[in-house]
Amino acid sequence: MDKNIARLRSDAFSTDPAEGASCVTDLAELWRMEWPSRNAFLDRMHRKALRLTGLKSSPHCSSDTTNCSRPSQTIRTRSSTSLQSPLLRKKSEAVVGLLNKHSGEVVETDQQLATWRLIEVKSGAPSSTSLCGPQFHCQDGGQVLGDNCTKDLTEAYLSGEAREIIWSDAQQAARAYWCDTCVFMPDWKEQRFRVAVPIMQPNSVSSKWEWRRQCSVTTLGELLLILGEQYWAAQIYSLYRTLRIVAGKRPKTLGTARPSNTRRHHGL
Repeated sequence: MDKNIARLRSDAFSTDPAEGASCVTDLAELWRMEWPSRNAFLDRMHRKALRLTGLKSSPHCSSDTTNCSRPSQTIRTRSSTSLQSPLLRKKSEAVVGLLNKHSGEVVETDQQLATWRLIEVKSGAPSSTSLCGPQFHCQDGGQVLGDNCTKDLTEAYLSGEAREIIWSDAQQAARAYWCDTCVFMPDWKEQRFRVAVPIMQPNSVSSKWEWRRQCSVTTLGELLLILGEQYWAAQIYSLYRTLRIVAGKRPKTLGTARPSNTRRHHGL
């Protein structure tokens, strides 16, 4: 990994939320949302991403481009009533344009820490189908991965620890149902959503089970907010582009789905 990217990653994600500002959200909050608030989690993440544009003008920011060269400072200057130079306005428009380009996207903070856990969906509890809209689709149009998911790509996606957890959870469930472990293994080819995967043989058990992704997530806006005082927007954006997508862009209009991703990731 590039040393600069590693430093940005450390500065962005090593902050303890109890000690100060954090740009990290637990994806588990998605499963705590009450149906029928299907987009509640994504709406909340979108609002957090837009906090950067609500920054108040700082007394340290003027029309001096030397003092207001970072993203957070640039946005503050944008909201100031003081005279702005054309260069600062251009920088501000570029940062806001970057946020608009990735509006609604949610990304994983660390792929090595991401895991999958086997969950029994209790009667009356919301399933992934009820909680996940088009932004969570693996493929445009919502098709399952099918032949686009190969063993090599799936293995590359999973860390060694994640594979061990999957095997352990499947074995434990199989013992409870007196069946073969393969019944509960994830069926990657039938995966439709980036955050959930069906089991291999759902008709072999009496209750509904599915694999759910466990990881921490963030947005471009939050990264710019947390790192914007220290780093250039281009540096922060370089870090952002290394992070795997969990949810794609927001639809342009209600009922009109945009492509679920601009970066192709399998096994998500």
